[in-house]
Amino acid sequence: MTWILEWSYPYDNEMNVTVWDTEENAYIAACIDIISVINDNWTYNNFSESDQKESAEKIQEFIDNGKYKSAVKYWNTCLANHDDDDHRQYWHVYDRHELSNAYQASKLKINFQSPSDDKEESVTENHSDNTAFVATECGAKCRCCNNYNEYAYADNPNGTHECYGCRSMKKIFT
Repeated sequence: MTWILEWSYPYDNEMNVTVWDTEENAYIAACIDIISVINDNWTYNNFSESDQKESAEKIQEFIDNGKYKSAVKYWNTCLANHDDDDHRQYWHVYDRHELSNAYQASKLKINFQSPSDDKEESVTENHSDNTAFVATECGAKCRCCNNYNEYAYADNPNGTHECYGCRSMKKIFT
């Protein structure tokens, strides 16, 4: 099992993701980032708002007691978590099972039945129902909105993926 740490910065409107081996390590990484935000923004302004110092002390107390998950949850809900434009920053940790097994050379085979004109060789991976598809090249089209992303990896044998925007909308409206 792997642990995903996802966070957003309000000024870039992007979701950032890192992968960790344990839940505790993911929460520790989130706490390090949160402390950095507090040190860079709140202490620089001498805790300009009255609830900032109280929130910082509470977060530090959680961290000192090894309650990293509580520190992150408190940060995500505290009123002092905002900048001058009232943008909030959030950190989330969640688990994911391994998406694939390691590559196995015995599962690779050259497909001589339908050669591709635009590639020198067509190499396909033999998939069974119990293994997930693993993309070998960067670049995929979203199967919902058809937008191409040169940095995305396909999660489907047809070379598509589901982009963050479509995945978010699906979660919101289902």
